[in-house]
Amino acid sequence: MNLFYSSVFYLFRQFRFVLITLLILSAFTIQAQTKNETMTLYFIRHAEKQKSDSSDPDLAPEGMERALRWEAVFRDVPLTAVYSTDYKRTRNTAGPVAVDHGLSVLIYRTDTINWPRFIAEHPGESMLFVGHSNTIPGMVNNIIGTNKYAGIAHNNNGNLYIITIIDGVAHSILLHID
Repeated sequence: MNLFYSSVFYLFRQFRFVLITLLILSAFTIQAQTKNETMTLYFIRHAEKQKSDSSDPDLAPEGMERALRWEAVFRDVPLTAVYSTDYKRTRNTAGPVAVDHGLSVLIYRTDTINWPRFIAEHPGESMLFVGHSNTIPGMVNNIIGTNKYAGIAHNNNGNLYIITIIDGVAHSILLHID
């Protein structure tokens, strides 16, 4: 009988080791499968533009200074892409940030971007969008699913909207950078 009990006890210990090992491995597997991919989207308005009758003016000298300040703000942010509308003032605002990250400025159209599809196609990425006073708040509100942000005053070029999307839920904050 003693031999029987010691054999059973030995098998139980071995089984317990295997069971614990399997539980630990399955926990890592579940963790890997459910690993959340946090996406971060940054939205800024173009820097100060030149006073002009043109519909596509360049940046004013203070706008070029602001573009360089945005470069400094985003220097340590691990961006995967930089987007701009197809205007000189937005491309020139985005340019220094893109160059600093070794990226090209990608052009987007505010009227055709499908945010749910875009977000689904870029999990875990971190991107900057440069746009306009009349488009940025609407895009941000569209992504977060509520009318939280009003229009941007024409003399305000320092708003930074940050959206984080975690497990499909969008969270936002608005900062002002002078």
